Amino acid sequence: MRDSPLVQRFSKDGAAGSKFGVAANPGPEIWNLAEMKKEIAAGGIPAGMWNRGTPVLDEDGSAWLVLVAEAQVQRFNARDSLLWIWRLDESAKQPIHAEFVAANARELRPTMIHSLYYLTKPQQVGSELWVLLRLPPDSSTTILAIDRGGRTRRRFMIPSARGTRAFAVDSVRRLLYLGIASDGALFRVQLPKN
Repeated sequence: MRDSPLVQRFSKDGAAGSKFGVAANPGPEIWNLAEMKKEIAAGGIPAGMWNRGTPVLDEDGSAWLVLVAEAQVQRFNARDSLLWIWRLDESAKQPIHAEFVAANARELRPTMIHSLYYLTKPQQVGSELWVLLRLPPDSSTTILAIDRGGRTRRRFMIPSARGTRAFAVDSVRRLLYLGIASDGALFRVQLPKN
């Protein structure tokens, strides 16, 4: 449901705590794979893919929530009140959506659907949230750095690394490591000083 929270906090001993997260769309009551495939073929995004998110806790108790199929980041304070919602611009979404539709068109297994991920692998680096754009495999790697105020502060583009599906940051040495799933390669990139 649209008004249901998406994430619940738990203490170290497993006690349930507060809930947060704003559902972007109501979820489906029943999953019908044949109907979902038709919707994807027509360029749509099935409701079953909405509201999938990854929370990232900040050191002060506040949190980021990345909704991967909505291409948005929600920011909550330590009391779980929504502060802002950041959205990926439409021009950046287009190649990702086109690859999602194409991948599902190529899929011949009737029970297999490729999921939509605009943003993946979120992690906090200093005071920023870094997210990897899930671009088509032949595209340059792009990582966005979003600040605590909801602004895209930096955009890292690495043309020589294509098909990146994971990354890690060594802040002390200013190194960015990129994992290329298709051939098992690992790239190491020196980050700028600023």
